[in-house]
Amino acid sequence: MQANTIRLLKGSGDCSKEHDTIQGPYASPEVLKTWHISEEEQARAELAQYRCKLTIQRMYCCAVVYHEEVYALQYCQLDASGEPVGESTYLYARS
Repeated sequence: MQANTIRLLKGSGDCSKEHDTIQGPYASPEVLKTWHISEEEQARAELAQYRCKLTIQRMYCCAVVYHEEVYALQYCQLDASGEPVGESTYLYARS
């Protein structure tokens, strides 16, 4: 299935590995903006205005908990209700 939509996502919160707030099992990123796939240049220009941040929140004997604030473009196909279906591709903002 080919992507027809680009969404700018923001993920924020504690996680066990990088990008979990966007793609992790319990992720619920905020959708900041949406474009048609033909507007990719505008979407990438918008993403360039953001930076990802990852900091160590807590350390345990065998695990590290991070706090992250990440931004990414999600290339996806949307269904009739506006939800992504199938596989998505992500492009993350620089750190």
